[in-house]
Amino acid sequence: MQHIVDNLPYLLDGLFVTLYVTALAWLVMMATAFALGFARYYGNRPARWSSGLVVGLFRGTSTFVMLFWAFYVLPQFGVTLTPIVTGVLVLGITEGCYLAEGVRGSLASVTRGQAEAARVLGLSPWQTMARVVLPQALPTMIAPIGNFTIALLKFTSLLSFISVQDLTSRMQSLRYQVGDSIVLFGVLLVVYYLLSTALGWLFRYLERRASVRGTGRPPEAGHGAAAAPPVTEPTGGEVALR
Repeated sequence: MQHIVDNLPYLLDGLFVTLYVTALAWLVMMATAFALGFARYYGNRPARWSSGLVVGLFRGTSTFVMLFWAFYVLPQFGVTLTPIVTGVLVLGITEGCYLAEGVRGSLASVTRGQAEAARVLGLSPWQTMARVVLPQALPTMIAPIGNFTIALLKFTSLLSFISVQDLTSRMQSLRYQVGDSIVLFGVLLVVYYLLSTALGWLFRYLERRASVRGTGRPPEAGHGAAAAPPVTEPTGGEVALR
């Protein structure tokens, strides 16, 4: 444990990199998920087909392999990205493709009749989306957003493969120096657990707030609670498939 104390500033810098990459990748994930989710549900046939192709491609391939291609293969075609940019784009787009199906499902939970009624009342398509569809769809999106945010945080540990000096990479470097694998990776396990737990609490709170705002009652009252499952971490099988 003394090794942790002696190298605390070094490890805290790695933790900052982990959180920084997670935050940037989260923005990419959200933009990707909403763009593809809307295209999958509201787009014309070419938009649905092309968005479905992108979703299928990223959901059907390994995140590790995608990182390898983006960082080591693309430079051979004249496209060179920094390690952090590579990690942000690959993780964000990959998790965004998973989340896109959750966005599409949430949009589908709002009946088309409500949007048509809003149009009859004179609302523009943007007003219909902002005032009718999204207020009802967002509460059911929060749980999957929370799930994939937690997954995103965990997958940042893969970025040591492309030389990103995140917390996992720095802990690995320290292990090579002192050889105390059990303590170092035990501390690493606890840190990821605490971060994931904090994110879970945050999204459960947001889910309750959204349910209260959308229905006037908390989820426990029975209105809106069944529409979205509680925030849980992705299963081991789901993570293994990536």
